[in-house]
Amino acid sequence: ENTRIEIRILLSKGEPQKALELFSKIEYAGDSEAKILHAEILLALKEYKKAYEIAYNLIKESTPEEDNLYEALEILLDCGFAQETLQMCEKALKHLPKNRNLLEVKAECYIELQRTNEAIELYNSLLDDTPYSTFYWEQLGRIYYMTGKYGKALECFEFESTINDLTKQLTETQKAHQNTTKLLDRAKLQYAELMQVAERYRDEAKKWYEKCTGFSV
Repeated sequence: ENTRIEIRILLSKGEPQKALELFSKIEYAGDSEAKILHAEILLALKEYKKAYEIAYNLIKESTPEEDNLYEALEILLDCGFAQETLQMCEKALKHLPKNRNLLEVKAECYIELQRTNEAIELYNSLLDDTPYSTFYWEQLGRIYYMTGKYGKALECFEFESTINDLTKQLTETQKAHQNTTKLLDRAKLQYAELMQVAERYRDEAKKWYEKCTGFSV
């Protein structure tokens, strides 16, 4: 598991050759997760045919419910096979018509195939269910910009910016609330400790008074 994490770190740093060398040292690389990782390395090395073969075979072996199907479709799309990816995606969507990952791949296929009207319709449909998704607003803005609809593109980017600002404010508010809660908890603890000290001194004072006066309190 640690080796696979190291491989992903190397990929993120733009070092696919080192990632491939490390991948060859994995004892068991036959599971679907390892196949996806291998395909991602080959994709980064621009060995599109090999990456395509791994992704294609994995799609054929997968059921629509499996997460690796979505990842394999993404690799197939990145290899430049948008039409084939779209066909496979639509086939999977017959079993899972509301699967968000598959719908996102379908929208990306539409963009690659320049079927912009269908991509716009699909992203609007996704936004109906998830109106605060900055990713969908950004994608929609990109499509409008690509097609010369700059006013609509600007509206989308403004929505995205507003959501990001609100999310930042919410995060800061949550942090402030957490800090306040921590301070209150600390104050309660200190109060309890002081009360214990006060109770102990009260008992000692009572005993001293009784001893000196002979009266009970």
